[in-house]
Order: sequence, then structure tokens, then C-alpha cells
Amino acid sequence: MKLDLPDCLRHRLVRDIALTLVIKLVVIIGLYQAFFADHGVPVDADTLADHISNPQQSTRTAPGAPHDY
Repeated sequence: MKLDLPDCLRHRLVRDIALTLVIKLVVIIGLYQAFFADHGVPVDADTLADHISNPQQSTRTAPGAPHDY
């Protein structure tokens, strides 16, 4: 039994490009899920309010200075 493909998918180049795009999409979604999903920065309401009310007060460190994590 042979599948009836639309005219555009009967060409080998179009099938190869479509397959490549599907594989790339799966890889991108996998990378997002592995490295970026559920890795947000927690926001504390008091810290945010203090930052908004005192914008001139900066907590940044100088370039090359060690960070306190």
C-alpha cells in the first residue's frame, strides 16, 4: 500500500528539507527543556520594591571582581 502524498512532498528535496526542519525543532525543544525550562530567577517582592524605590543604589560589582553567590 503506497501513501498518497501531496504534490509538494513527492519531491525528494522537499521531503529532506521538511525532515531536517522537524529534527531541528525537536532538538531545539529538547535543549530548551533540558537547560532553560524551570530555571527562572526567583523574584522577592521586597527586593523588587527596594530596587524600584532606590534606582541609584547599585549592587553591581566591578568587572573582574569576585562574586558572592
